[in-house]
Amino acid sequence: MNGPAASGEAGFSLIETLVALVLLTVGVAAVTTGFAEGHRLADEVGLRQRAISLAQDKLTEKLAMKFGSLTAPTQAHERLDAGVLVGQDEIYGVSRTWVIEPDHPAPGLVRVWVVTNWTRRGATQTYQIAGLVAEGITP
Repeated sequence: MNGPAASGEAGFSLIETLVALVLLTVGVAAVTTGFAEGHRLADEVGLRQRAISLAQDKLTEKLAMKFGSLTAPTQAHERLDAGVLVGQDEIYGVSRTWVIEPDHPAPGLVRVWVVTNWTRRGATQTYQIAGLVAEGITP
């Protein structure tokens, strides 16, 4: 008799099957870990994008205001501190602070700062943006 049955090799041995299962398990674990890491990174990038967008939105809002009303509180979370308008809020896990300084860096100019903060892996991340408004120039 010739062929696989004659030599006693009809199919896979238990050892071969176990080795194949171990290799398959390692491969599936690696792919799953990759997907989880990709999802985590996507969440971090999304939070950073949100922080940048919120800062730009607030800066655009303030720069669009009339020069004379820039330093007057218009929202409940704004206050005057020694002639400087300071406001703060939190949206979707992003803390946002804005500071409006009249006559800075020169008379007739108003500097608008917006800073956003968020937490990534236990560390605080920050994004800052600033703009100037000149008296007599309308947007």
